[in-house]
Amino acid sequence: MAEIKTGIFAKNVQKRLSRAQEKVLQKLGKADETKDEQFEQCVQNFKRQEFEGSRLQREMKAYIAAVKGMQQASRNLTESLHEVYESDWHGKDDVMVIGKNCDALWEDFHQKLVDSTIDTLETYLTQFPDLKIRVAKRSRKLIDYDSARHHLETLQAQP
Repeated sequence: MAEIKTGIFAKNVQKRLSRAQEKVLQKLGKADETKDEQFEQCVQNFKRQEFEGSRLQREMKAYIAAVKGMQQASRNLTESLHEVYESDWHGKDDVMVIGKNCDALWEDFHQKLVDSTIDTLETYLTQFPDLKIRVAKRSRKLIDYDSARHHLETLQAQP
């Protein structure tokens, strides 16, 4: 069992070393690098979408926190009005009803915001890690392809 794990570990280390060596050769201009400009453009768009989606989620959470703050401020104002109005004043019951309705409206607004935006954004953003893994895998495969092609060219160049 330990021999199998050691063999897998050695194989993974060898792959990483080979890829690192190929990257160094490509950066130094000693080996050709396969470019897929259309794919690179899609990857840039993907990264921009992920960044903008995360930013939108962060701003939306701040907005929802502000809505909760406004709801609390409205509740505090209503409580202050209840304390100011004396029981024999005309309209005390109306102020209490308006305050309760206002609080219910704020709560409904908050819940609709959470349901329609935060949940949707979280669902959208959960797709990105899987796609990032696939993009990274493709990049590794491309480096492996370049390495194999470079190795084949050196073998063909030998007599």
